[in-house]
Amino acid sequence: MKNKKIKPLPALTHVTARGRSNYLLRMLEKQQSLLEQVRNLLPAPVADHCLHARIDGTLLILHTDSSAWMTRLRFHGPHLVQALRPIAPQLTAVKTRILISTTHPEPERRGSKLSASSAKSIQHMAEFVSDDKLRAALIRLGRTGICDQEEA
Repeated sequence: MKNKKIKPLPALTHVTARGRSNYLLRMLEKQQSLLEQVRNLLPAPVADHCLHARIDGTLLILHTDSSAWMTRLRFHGPHLVQALRPIAPQLTAVKTRILISTTHPEPERRGSKLSASSAKSIQHMAEFVSDDKLRAALIRLGRTGICDQEEA
């Protein structure tokens, strides 16, 4: 019996296939439409931070990117319920949640802020330190400060 290599189908094939994926596409379109409607009802800075919207029974569930924006979204809740009643008469309340990002921004690196005289003082002090590891660290620190000063 020969081993046949089975190639996986492209993802687009699954998405456009009939059945469940078609249902998922319709649900996604509904959620995108709802999100657009909600954003149109919110003031500009708050609308930019409303990332996702869906209806679950009597609740309008909104996702945002931080607790500060969650509080501001919650403030607009009663207005949203009233404005969305024509398309969702069962709505009674708004629940807000924070959507946690899966990517973490790189921490900002700061350059050395040693003055040239501080760097020289650190290197001079290193000459009088008996611990080898500490002396080496102080010498490196002093060099860093001097190098940064020369580049500026």
